Amino acid sequence: RSPTPIMSHRPRLHFPRVALSLAALLAAGVCPARAEERPDAARESRTLERAIITAVEKVRPSVIKLIIERRPPDAEAKKPEETKETPLERLRRMLGGPMELKRERGDGAVTAVILSADGYLLTSDYNIGDDAAAVRAVMPDGEVKKAQVLGREKNRNLALLKVEAAGLRPIAFADSASARVGQFAFVIGKTLGDEGSLSFGIISAVHRKYGAIQTDADINPGNEGGPLINLKGEVVGIAMLYPDLVAQTGMDSGIGFAIPSNLIQEVLPELKAGKVIEKPFLGVNIDPNFTGDGVKVLDVVAGGSAQKGGVKKGDVITSVAGRSVKNLQDLGAVLLDKRIGDQVTVDVLRDGETWELDVVLGKRPENMR
Repeated sequence: RSPTPIMSHRPRLHFPRVALSLAALLAAGVCPARAEERPDAARESRTLERAIITAVEKVRPSVIKLIIERRPPDAEAKKPEETKETPLERLRRMLGGPMELKRERGDGAVTAVILSADGYLLTSDYNIGDDAAAVRAVMPDGEVKKAQVLGREKNRNLALLKVEAAGLRPIAFADSASARVGQFAFVIGKTLGDEGSLSFGIISAVHRKYGAIQTDADINPGNEGGPLINLKGEVVGIAMLYPDLVAQTGMDSGIGFAIPSNLIQEVLPELKAGKVIEKPFLGVNIDPNFTGDGVKVLDVVAGGSAQKGGVKKGDVITSVAGRSVKNLQDLGAVLLDKRIGDQVTVDVLRDGETWELDVVLGKRPENMR
């Protein structure tokens, strides 16, 4: 269930206007009492403005622009069929499949952050994609450098890049586990002008699908891949446009998402090692009309991991890798933390009996992507 955003007003601010815009918000009624009834209101407003400006100026040198050049589409490639996807087909695609944002992607500028002084960069994997022919990074001093794509995390939409550099100013990660609903949150983008852009909001939910943080700060293709920061100038997460979450809420619904900093740091060693992480494929189609605890197997993919492990049509999966599965979202969350080739125990309910099955997770077949 998608939480209702606490704030629906999402002003999009540019850096020189941050202080003025915050003052206007506070004077307009964000404070419990009107300014003339509270002598300290103006002082509190100025204090908050200074805190925001300080936080933004701390992070700005660590936010850069990437320029992407894409390979031309294959003229011989088969055109996608113009058919509407049924709910069942969507479930089949989502269960273990790669996330693909259904919007046009072309050459142009996107936002990234500096992870280390020696040139590691992080952005949204959608910004890179499978068709990036060349990536250039516009450094804080204006120098343009060639960037190499090192690793990609396609599940949660992260890409790690590297440029030859020294003395860069990296971001500082916050402990995203301490993020609380109601905290101020800001997203910095670097595709507009030299100073970039800033959107202002709050954290409106945590622990969404993919472990995402939800915010009402505006997230769009220009600042996707940029940092979601707190008032200390720490990076709570990286701004993302998750396709199925956006599909639920709408691109301009007042809700945006970010992958939490703690999850990012967990996968960084794999990305630095050059891995491309994809969600493993269990190989089952789920009954969307089942209302009991667990997920009911509508059928199994021939030759897939589940079939090889003994899962059968009609089984109700109740646990995977020791973690309880009550619904499709639980199953997806378990698979996000696994890798292709992992062996997991799958508990299924079959004819009133519980079976423990050993399943080796596989890769989604190319014809099912």
